[in-house]
Amino acid sequence: MSLAMREVPKGRKANPVANAATREISNGEPESVPNGELESLPNGELESVLGRVRLAPRQAGKDVTLWPLVLDGAEPGARAELWPLDEAMEDGFVSVVPPDSGGRVHLRSRAPMPVWVPSGELLGAAGRSACSAVLAPHGGSWIGVAADAAGRACPRCRGELAAAFRAVDGQVGFLAAIQDRACLLELVLPAGPLARRLRRRLEAWAPFLLAPPPEGDESPGLDSPEALLAVARRLAAGTEGPDSLQGARMSLVLAGPFGGGCIEM
Repeated sequence: MSLAMREVPKGRKANPVANAATREISNGEPESVPNGELESLPNGELESVLGRVRLAPRQAGKDVTLWPLVLDGAEPGARAELWPLDEAMEDGFVSVVPPDSGGRVHLRSRAPMPVWVPSGELLGAAGRSACSAVLAPHGGSWIGVAADAAGRACPRCRGELAAAFRAVDGQVGFLAAIQDRACLLELVLPAGPLARRLRRRLEAWAPFLLAPPPEGDESPGLDSPEALLAVARRLAAGTEGPDSLQGARMSLVLAGPFGGGCIEM
């Protein structure tokens, strides 16, 4: 994962995670914010959130082990309700423009609250989103479209994987391991949307979680869930770069009253 560093406004701390080449949505034309800086979030909020995330008791299914992530104490800062894309589209608040020549679709939101676009989410007939995003209220963005990777995983296997796990009270994310090696961390705030869609998120990640390790690498990811969570905390603090993920994947979504930000590696 390469970093696309941009000039940081005076008084703000540079953060390599906040400058990662992912999607951040602001009001106005989507081209105006090509790389996320989590503009609507106070300095240190992501670091504060990750500092209070803890692992709930492990669950296991197939070759995958999952630890729900829960947040100790009240959520920090002012929070806006985060509306999942499927609900916003069903109620007519988000429209999808067909893909352009670059394989992107334009999402335009009329919703009065931030809309969460999960990676792997179905964008109507256009395909599935290639990355996560947060649409600001009455905002929009260009979103890359991925091949239907979920379709390459056996539907029965996807269903079995998703059915093997359950959401827990206060869950804001999950950390997954393949064959005891931590490989994936997903966190979504405010609390609620991810827990309600845990099955769908696991089905979207199924090709990654059920795929055999890359050739020559029999143990992808980090040695323990605690190790991956510690790396995420150091990334948020700006004390470590994304190379420390060692092939693991990470998706962090936070929404505030004026929009939100997403980091995906």
